[in-house]
Amino acid sequence: RFSTTFADVGGMDELKEEIRLKIIYPLQYPDLYKAYGRSTGGGILIYGPPGCGKTLLLRAVAGEVPCNYLSVGLHEIFDPYFGGTEGNLHQIFETARANAPCVLVFDDVDSLAQDRRSVRESQMRNLVNQFLHEMDGLRDNQRVLVIGATNQPWQLDPAFRRPGRFDQAIFVRPPDDAARAQIIVLQARDKPISNLDVPALVEATAGFSGADIEWVFGRAAEMTLSAAIHSGHAVPIPMELLLTVARSHTPSTQNWFDGMRDHATQAAPDGFFNEVRKYLNAPSTKER
Repeated sequence: RFSTTFADVGGMDELKEEIRLKIIYPLQYPDLYKAYGRSTGGGILIYGPPGCGKTLLLRAVAGEVPCNYLSVGLHEIFDPYFGGTEGNLHQIFETARANAPCVLVFDDVDSLAQDRRSVRESQMRNLVNQFLHEMDGLRDNQRVLVIGATNQPWQLDPAFRRPGRFDQAIFVRPPDDAARAQIIVLQARDKPISNLDVPALVEATAGFSGADIEWVFGRAAEMTLSAAIHSGHAVPIPMELLLTVARSHTPSTQNWFDGMRDHATQAAPDGFFNEVRKYLNAPSTKER
């Protein structure tokens, strides 16, 4: 289990509440959810641009849920021998069922659930079929919740969006103002910065991922270090330099959203990615 909780995740209050309603509360209050005809098992897809905190959020979920938590790496599943990969996947689901109530997490789930229309290898098609079979088996055991995390949700086979599988989705947006402020304070820690202006940096990094903000501090430190070496003494990182680097940097999330504009409609005409559309159509996003 992880010691991380939502208290360690700055900002993102709306997203945290969505995760509580879809993941944590069903496990804490199963009888209440059952009374309202809501499932306490099945699957949830967590998706969004790289570097925006999906891994941290999953660790926080592990620290919050009142049950067993099983995180699975791809190396634990793939096997070079015929049928071995499907067998490994089946055994993982069996372990989760034996330890119910349990949250079962697959990171990079698109590697296991690829769209069969674009897959030529029979072994990969067999794996996808096995995954679908295991997800269907959860209908008989409502105490196992499967979470799939991915940067490429459009790669998933559409069959995974059917009821009882990954029929719920949580879109992890780029860090909001409060989250970026926390990331900035963490990045500034132990660095010689003159007159750190957190609000100004928050404004300059709108739409940035956590990785983008880390790059900004790294680049500014690198540029200042070069000046320090030539002068022979330590030189504080100028606040203006941080702002200049931030304002000249194109967020890494931009390419993801550019691609997602098309995929949101083509890969999911059923409205599965509506939260992305809302984000892209928000006035604050269009202004950037």
